[in-house]
Amino acid sequence: MTRFLLAVIFLSFFFVGCGKNDGSLETGSAIITWQVGARGCEEANTPTIRVSLPFGLTNEEGVSSWMQSCASEEITIEHLQARYYVFTLEALTADGDVDFEGKSLQTQIRAGGVTELEPVILEASPATLTLQWNFGGPLCSQVGISEIEIFAFDQEGSLETQLSSSCELGEVTLTLDPGEYDVAINGLTVEDVLLYNHVFEINLGRGDRRSTQFEMQMVN
Repeated sequence: MTRFLLAVIFLSFFFVGCGKNDGSLETGSAIITWQVGARGCEEANTPTIRVSLPFGLTNEEGVSSWMQSCASEEITIEHLQARYYVFTLEALTADGDVDFEGKSLQTQIRAGGVTELEPVILEASPATLTLQWNFGGPLCSQVGISEIEIFAFDQEGSLETQLSSSCELGEVTLTLDPGEYDVAINGLTVEDVLLYNHVFEINLGRGDRRSTQFEMQMVN
């Protein structure tokens, strides 16, 4: 009888101990460091770093993004399921704008371990420029324009972006590095004859989301 009671007590403590498992052996942690541009957080004027998991993923606590002081240059993400991850890092201004961004290398997080990732280099966030054209009232087909050609040159005259679009779409969005640009928009007939154009200058900052409307002018 005494042996039976001792066995019951032993098993009771065993199962209680198992019940207290916090899952730390099934999850792992990641240590992430970063560099913002060439001169760091202060010069970039980005006091905060946001670290995010890919869409739909969370850690065991249901968290998918974390905030950290940029100047700390390090964050530890805990309670991650054992698998491969790519982390997205964004450097935020005081207003919450994303001025720099970067992604980690794909890294395996192992259960029960701590993995230190390669430093993540954050580059200036690209700007987007949405162009919306019109002909002062008439439709594209009414002025004989079938295709729109767009060229974006940097301040040194180098071609950065070139694309074509159906005139009927009425707008197109460019993704460009921050900087000053000369943008040329040409309206072409079905026979690729230039009938209309528009040229303008624009200065785009980090992470800008700009839109401009303009009336195409007939070529003399």
